Amino acid sequence: MGRICRKRVKLGDAQECLNFFAMKRENEPSFFYKFEVDSKKYLEKIFWTESQARIDYDVFGDVIAFDTTYKKNSYDLPFFSLVGVNNHNQTIVFAFALFNNETIETYIWILETFLEAMSGKRPKSVCTDGCQSMRAAIRTVLPGVPHRLCAWHVARNANRRIHPWIIQKYLTRELWAQAYVTGNFFATVKSTLRCEGMHSYMKRNRRPVTRFSHLREFEEYVGYVYTERAFARFKRKVEREKGLSSRLVQSLNRVRTYSVMRYRRPDRVLRVEVHDDEGMIKCSCRKLETEGIPCRHTINIMKVEDMERIPDAMVLRRWRIECGKNNATVKPFLIDVEDTKIFRQASLRVLCNKICEGYK
Repeated sequence: MGRICRKRVKLGDAQECLNFFAMKRENEPSFFYKFEVDSKKYLEKIFWTESQARIDYDVFGDVIAFDTTYKKNSYDLPFFSLVGVNNHNQTIVFAFALFNNETIETYIWILETFLEAMSGKRPKSVCTDGCQSMRAAIRTVLPGVPHRLCAWHVARNANRRIHPWIIQKYLTRELWAQAYVTGNFFATVKSTLRCEGMHSYMKRNRRPVTRFSHLREFEEYVGYVYTERAFARFKRKVEREKGLSSRLVQSLNRVRTYSVMRYRRPDRVLRVEVHDDEGMIKCSCRKLETEGIPCRHTINIMKVEDMERIPDAMVLRRWRIECGKNNATVKPFLIDVEDTKIFRQASLRVLCNKICEGYK
């Protein structure tokens, strides 16, 4: 197939694809797809997402990452994948798109179509590879949503061209520097490499098998509410808590303020507040807001306060075992019967042409 044909996508393949999607939506009403053609009626871009992906997004759509795998298909077209993470910290797929150019308008169309498919629900945070067109589209469609650059792409570009890289990265520091992204929830998503590892899945709902530490009661409780991976991250925080010391500096209006530091290291002091009315412990490191797991400083104060378990307000639902076990449904899309007939007829014509070509 020539380069131009690959760019435009052959009519027969496009018809077969659209026919397949139409029949799939007929059998699965919540399946969503949308496409556009150019002035010559060639397929220009197409977006699709499945019912389960829409349900997953309803539960885990707070953080998304997307990336374009450039020209790694038979048509030499950019392939766009949009993913997230579930409560087991596993990659889950939300949507795909195939298109023939990487303009700002194309990415705006993809993001607007994505929001349409997801009933208008916006993510809380976004991670991308730093494509200029993609960043412009995010500012247009998702204004105000925290956006960070893929850590892997930042490191790779640094090794390739160090001097211009330093200047460019300084100008975009709010998209990658830890000081700017801390406090915005990213659910451990720091890279778009998840888009390239979507086949990696683990068995769900396994109970942790581990030796308990000096905070056994905390770990026993967390072991039965957190997923295995979330529990492992919490356990690492517990181990690092051992080297901390703290003291009460103020108690006012049911809020107690502590200073927390490493033992005999007064050079870095963290401020931790216990809010009785909110059932919450807040730390100036803001790791809970960024990762969704209590930090070692708040764990230290739980121990000082003689708490028996972590406050419920600090156990983020998206890391709980039961998260995702619901009967959530998504709005079905109405099927245009005439369109379905047209797609089927087109598919039959394509099949007949292939049979005739075989006898030539």
